Amino acid sequence: MKTGLVLAGGGSRGSYQIGVWKALRELNIRPDIITGTSVGALNGALIIQNSYDTAVNLWKSLNTTAIFDFPKEPHFLEYAKAFFHQGGIQRNGLQKLLKNHLQEEKIRASQIPLGMVLVKKQDLSPCQVFTEDIPSGMLPDYLMATTACFPAACCHNIRGVDYIDGGYSDNLPIALAKKKGAHNVIAVCLDEWGTKKTPFANDSSVIPIFPKWDLGNWLLFRKENTERNIRLGYLDAMKTFGVYEGDAFTFQTNTFRVLSQRKQVALARCRYLLKRTQNSVFKKLFPEDASSEAVVKNAAEITARLLKLSPYRIYTADSFLKEVRRKIHCRSKGLPRNFRHIRSHTGVLSKETVGIFLSTFA
Repeated sequence: MKTGLVLAGGGSRGSYQIGVWKALRELNIRPDIITGTSVGALNGALIIQNSYDTAVNLWKSLNTTAIFDFPKEPHFLEYAKAFFHQGGIQRNGLQKLLKNHLQEEKIRASQIPLGMVLVKKQDLSPCQVFTEDIPSGMLPDYLMATTACFPAACCHNIRGVDYIDGGYSDNLPIALAKKKGAHNVIAVCLDEWGTKKTPFANDSSVIPIFPKWDLGNWLLFRKENTERNIRLGYLDAMKTFGVYEGDAFTFQTNTFRVLSQRKQVALARCRYLLKRTQNSVFKKLFPEDASSEAVVKNAAEITARLLKLSPYRIYTADSFLKEVRRKIHCRSKGLPRNFRHIRSHTGVLSKETVGIFLSTFA
């Protein structure tokens, strides 16, 4: 049974995939096939080289001007000007990075095939290639082509043909990995909805890993975002494979079982109050037949969002309760000053509903 690793495109958000790679290394999960689009193909090449430390150091050293030919971090209007004046931004910096860090001979010698997607600019027809299809010495050119995020960046010419970013055809090339012989696929998307839009959304052979938090502007490369995204990718992968629990936040295993045992009275009150609410989102999150652990999990996730707990920590039952109490103590009347940051996830909350969750863990 062959395992495929599929890496989506997404510019600077690709640092998230380095965090996933860290988790896969710790779990001793080694892909037999790697496919990627745009930055996913670049990360795939680093994975095949087995250059983890190099990849981490490279990502942490990147800034926008190291990729694009700008003297300083550009504004959106500067991207627009570059497109109208010269057809997009030049990327000599990226070419130099590939020359310094890409080990084409090592990639070709590996038993792990690397596949990527590019698109012909002329007619937007897709081009799917593996390393064995690429002439010797031209792997950097194909990586430049799949990452040519037109119109922000210039297209890349290979033997008289202009190519642009493979994301115009298939930003998450699961089909390419399966075509190569992958029976199971680990698909690492760089936005929450990417895995839900593919034909493989309900395919049990596909294990999706995707961010629960905004990974930042895909055209801006910043060290603080890189470190943050690597951490999120690591935690999401570890939760996907059952090392930790949680959804947007991360908890040690059995945390929800421990909390449900400690907070039985509060949990009963929470169930009673939730029965009375007319919020349809909560009705779906907290069905009457939900287990105690499921109720605690969803209540803990909502409470963590309400109080803006850090998504980069791994919480135990004790550390979670301690942090909740600390946050409540710091706020007037124990309630957040505004609820806008969670409206997109749970709908508008009344103060009574907010109180249900805060009182469960306070």
